[in-house]
Amino acid sequence: MGVKAGPRIVQNGLIFDLDAAVSRSYSGSGSTSYSLVGNAYGTLLNGAGFTSSNNGNFTLNGGAAHYINISNNNFIYGASPRTAMIWSKISSNDGSTHASFSYGTAASSQAFFIGVYGLNPFCGAWANDLTAGNTTIAINSWFHTACVYDGTTAYLYVAGILTTYATKAWSTVSNNAFIGRQADSGQYWFGNVGQTQLYNQALTQQEILQNYNATKARYQ
Repeated sequence: MGVKAGPRIVQNGLIFDLDAAVSRSYSGSGSTSYSLVGNAYGTLLNGAGFTSSNNGNFTLNGGAAHYINISNNNFIYGASPRTAMIWSKISSNDGSTHASFSYGTAASSQAFFIGVYGLNPFCGAWANDLTAGNTTIAINSWFHTACVYDGTTAYLYVAGILTTYATKAWSTVSNNAFIGRQADSGQYWFGNVGQTQLYNQALTQQEILQNYNATKARYQ
């Protein structure tokens, strides 16, 4: 399996980092994966799998409800600052919403998630999202999405570039997290997910670009 190389990712504030390219995060077989920081672990469900391509990533097929359930997490809740980012690619486009990473509960309109709406990257709290309407991604091509919330304003980055921002009132409640589905149910991911990270602070534009540059060589 591959190892990290090149510029280092930002470490300050990192509370979750799941990366199938690192053997201590995922061995390449079995149903359990581990965050490289903290004590969170993920369970691969319903046939969620692994491929060694691009140094290693998870394969998810939304039609079969493949996803990873993240338990024992120490994620932030409330209206606190946060940054979430993920490498992902979709294998089909049905024009609807698909979540690559989420936590909280949509039942109380307090879920935070990141994904795509059609071919537009987006992130947000339930029913209060931020969509990169002028930015589209290509099917079967890797892309990097980062969502930053500073407690007042949300920022959406694609490939390390700020695409849109807006004043938002986002809040979440304590609940398990998921890779490959929306926080309560449905909106499953069609395709692959690579490194997934969560910070308990709002990263700067320079830090977002640093993380993108530190990992992009794997996803060419």
